[in-house]
Parts: sequence; C-alpha cells; structure tokens
Amino acid sequence: MPNENSEDVFPDGNLLFQVERESVLSAEKLFDHNLIEKHIKEGFLSLSSIEYDLSVVTVPNLKGILSSHNLKVTGKKADLISRIIDNVSENDIRALVPDSYYLLTLKGKAAKEEWLEADRLAVQKERVEGQQKRIAEMESYAPLIASKNFGVNVISSSTDVHPEAIYRCLRDLDLLEYEYILAAVDYAILGSDLRTVINDMACLGFTMDEKTVWQVIAGTRSYVAILNMQCWAAKYQVHSRDNKLHCNCCQSFDGKIFLIDEAKVGSTLPPFCGSCVCYVTGISDE
Repeated sequence: MPNENSEDVFPDGNLLFQVERESVLSAEKLFDHNLIEKHIKEGFLSLSSIEYDLSVVTVPNLKGILSSHNLKVTGKKADLISRIIDNVSENDIRALVPDSYYLLTLKGKAAKEEWLEADRLAVQKERVEGQQKRIAEMESYAPLIASKNFGVNVISSSTDVHPEAIYRCLRDLDLLEYEYILAAVDYAILGSDLRTVINDMACLGFTMDEKTVWQVIAGTRSYVAILNMQCWAAKYQVHSRDNKLHCNCCQSFDGKIFLIDEAKVGSTLPPFCGSCVCYVTGISDE
C-alpha cells in the first residue's frame, strides 16, 4: 500500500518498490499520477519501450499481430518482436498493445536499494528495542518469582496465576536456576514463542537446550490450567490429543483422573514425554 503522505516523501521508496514493472493502468490505481510523473521527471522512473511492451505479450498473441499484417509467424520470440517492430507502425502496435510499464532507471534502482536498507535497519532497530524491553521485564520479574512473591500488584494482578505456575513447574523439574526462570517469564508472562525465548536467552549469554525450554513452557501451560480451575474443582482429567504425535506414553495417561493437590509435571501433569500432546480439564466438585 502507498504511504499515507506519499506526496511529502521524495523519492518515495514505497512507490519505487511497488511500481517497478507494473503496468501504467495498474500503477495509477495504487499511486497518485502526479507523484509518478514527478519521479519520471526527476529521473527515477521511465516508461517502457515498444520492445519491452512486446516482450510481455505471449507468443500466440505476437503471432496474431504478425498474421494480421500478413507477416511470417515462424521463429523465436525475439525474432517475432523484431519482425513486428520492423514492419508494423508504432501506432498500429499501440492499438494492439495499449499498455506500457514503469521501469526503474539506474538512479531509481539506487534509491530503491537505499530505501530497502533503511527499512531493514528500522525493522532491526525495532526488533532490538523490543528484545531489550523484554529482557528488562524478565529481569524485574525473575527475582519475585524466585522468592515466591506472588501477591497483589507484584507482577500483574491478584488473578494472574502465571508467576505461581512458573515457580511450581520449575520446582517440579528441579530447574529453579535464574536462567530458566527468565525463560519461563519470557514465554508465560511476556508471550514470546519458543524461538524468541531461545534468542532472548542467547542475548543474555545463556545457551538453552530447546527441548528443556519446551518442557518448561509446556509444564507452565499445564500449571496455568490447574491454578485457574482450583477454585471450582478438586480433580482434573488428562486427555491425549489423537494425532500423529500420539505416543504410548501419552496414551497411557489418557483419561486418568488426579487430585489437583497431586499435580506434578512429568508425573501426574503434562508434559509426560518429549513430544507430549496431553492437556487437562477440571472435574467439578458437584
């Protein structure tokens, strides 16, 4: 899509990126005609030649043009184009091939590359700033979780079970080291995916095993479910999703019922294996 204030941006990298090799009719539906003309006047764009316009035409249609002028229709595409140019007037060609195309000049290509590089740097800067913000938040939450300080206004709200879920999961897995608390916070509280968590931890100097981090993520997810249901249920049931990842381990837990107080990752609470697809649902006290 064009920039909202594209008239104020010159040369307009968005225009140069989108308009290259675009037909005149299509391009002017995307961008203001005057803005396009300005880029042509300043040497960033040019209109295509007859040769280029014919090169876009299919061979059958080129042969149709030749046949309508009683010219030979044999040869390669380049031969057909040359024969048309040599024997058919430009006005007649334009009547049959009315649309032209916008092409970038060398100046336009250089401007486009500069725009793409500036855009890449902006995206990279935004990514780095986002990572720095996440890391700062991770490092503020981690000590609170390590100290089991899950009270009101400490991390989110009195109804946020994620801090306690993180602590319980890491306790079960015997992974209450600082880096695993950080990784769990990144996922559970900040909403990062597995790959982002791994990258964020690498930025902090921690090389994390992806399988272990996944186990922490899956275990935290299970505890979130348990803590959310404990106000109305005393028991929960394990379910194994029926898909290609279904294994004998998961199958052995399918349908089993446990007391919420018995919840322990790897023992009575998912994940039970490295490819666990199990989840839990509460069973009402009624």
